[in-house]
Amino acid sequence: MRTVSSTATTTTATSAAAAATASTTTTTTTTTTSTVTTTASNSLRTAAAGSLSTGTQPTARAFVSFSSAASPISSKAPPSLSTSRRDRQPNSRDSAAYRNHDTDPAILGQGVDAHTAKLLVPKLAKTGAADQWDRLQGQLRQQRQQLLPRSDFYWAATPEPHALRRQLMLQKYPREIRALMRVEPLTKYVVVLLVAVQLFSAYAFRFDGALATWQFWLAAYVVGGTVSSSLFLSIHEMTHFLAFKSRALGKAAACFANIPVVVPYCSEFKRYHADHHRFQGIDGVDADLPTRFEAALLDSFLGKLFFATFQIFFYAIRPGLTAVPRASPLRSGRSLSELFFSWYTLNVLTQLVSMSLLVRFWGVNSLLYLVVSLLLGGSIHPMAGHYIAEHYVFNEGQETYSYYGWLNIFAFNVGYHNEHHDFPNIPWTLLTKLRKIAPEFYDMPVCPSWSGVFYKFLFTPSVGLYSRVKRKDA
Repeated sequence: MRTVSSTATTTTATSAAAAATASTTTTTTTTTTSTVTTTASNSLRTAAAGSLSTGTQPTARAFVSFSSAASPISSKAPPSLSTSRRDRQPNSRDSAAYRNHDTDPAILGQGVDAHTAKLLVPKLAKTGAADQWDRLQGQLRQQRQQLLPRSDFYWAATPEPHALRRQLMLQKYPREIRALMRVEPLTKYVVVLLVAVQLFSAYAFRFDGALATWQFWLAAYVVGGTVSSSLFLSIHEMTHFLAFKSRALGKAAACFANIPVVVPYCSEFKRYHADHHRFQGIDGVDADLPTRFEAALLDSFLGKLFFATFQIFFYAIRPGLTAVPRASPLRSGRSLSELFFSWYTLNVLTQLVSMSLLVRFWGVNSLLYLVVSLLLGGSIHPMAGHYIAEHYVFNEGQETYSYYGWLNIFAFNVGYHNEHHDFPNIPWTLLTKLRKIAPEFYDMPVCPSWSGVFYKFLFTPSVGLYSRVKRKDA
């Protein structure tokens, strides 16, 4: 018995010593890991500051950096989840943007967005509990932000992000990308098909009492709404002059595509859309941006529902009331002959003549089919989801989003929206190739569904008409 007790005592002592040794080893390992991580972080910050200040990389200040008095990673305690609805998210000037645990704060502080920082500077390696803790904190922060409506737009202190990304991509893939800059002959044939389908549908519902049938409304939503949206986007393509080498032919083709849209649209769209690309986010210039009056008035579920249902009217009326075109302003002092042969006059005359002939030979019901198709296609319709998906902020720090789903078949690939803004002179058929050439530049959050974006827009309190990036007009 004494031998057994002695052996047990010896074993216990040995186990305790081993546990003490393991504890010491763990403490040493933790200290070493902390030291290595701190050293790596300091080295990375020093290298980043050097590369951005010495000019070894193209300047990154052209990327979006939301103005903030705080550092990119705040040390303040998070607000309580019991915040009442009256409490709003702080304005973007007082909030930190581009919080990304995989990117060094020293890089983000230079005005580089999180995605581009990963391209310019290697990612800081994190492992174990520290990485899990950072991820958890990021998830909790995002959940808290989604519970609170915004009270102001995202105000950016730097220019729009696509100019610098275009420069970086051309530096890396000059020959491959420039080979994509050409017109697309296929566009004109697709437009002829779309116009034929829409006019044939209008002819099919020319009979009396057509509006009282369910077939009229089903066809107007499914067929008419889809085709009218496609025609809008074909006009978008042709106003970038990507269908014909001749600008005169491009303008004439845009007027032809405009016929089933009922209202003269293509000539005015060109004026304001050019500013949307060149002056993206500039308050009072980019007509794609909601006004403060719209955002405050429609800052509720019912307000957002009203906006989503009638958004086509907002995009039609807002430009003439709030924005002054800069990229292609109307020339003053034009002669009568210049005015008569202008694109605007051609657009108006084409619509007046075509709609008069349609009513004269097919009747008013055919015209009503086109009008209803236009309204339904621009309301809560899968094809209209791109209006919200393209530039409304769903991930803080990113202002343009791409969609790679199957609806691009009917949308002239407008879902490739980051790609389109990076290179507006690449036609719709080649935007997919652009993404394959430079995939590392498009490794960023995307819109998974144009239909689902309506749900997120309506039912997420932190997403609304304030969820747009704006810049002060210099």
